Amino acid sequence: MNYEQGPFKAIGGAQARSSSLVGRIVGGIIGVVLLAGALVFSVFLFAALAVVGVVLWGFLWWKTRDVRKQMREQMERMQEQMNRQGSPAAPAAGGDVFEGEFVREEVRDEARKP
Repeated sequence: MNYEQGPFKAIGGAQARSSSLVGRIVGGIIGVVLLAGALVFSVFLFAALAVVGVVLWGFLWWKTRDVRKQMREQMERMQEQMNRQGSPAAPAAGGDVFEGEFVREEVRDEARKP
């Protein structure tokens, strides 16, 4: 390797040279400024996306309020109907539920037997 060329190869017809102390300081400052700019940009981008997300959520919430009201009313009607008819899943008086199965014990009164 020739000393005049240094460790860098020619790039685009121009030979890259090692920088002086001033060049390194300027490059470091430019790097820090670019990094800070990217950070600020990302914060603003995140904030903008958060605002757009909240606006979309609010829009969907507003548009679906009638559907939610209808569903709530339907659930109340079904609950009232189940209460009037008696829930088939509810155990009768004197019964027990074991692991989802209804068990009813019949008590026979020997004195009432004819």
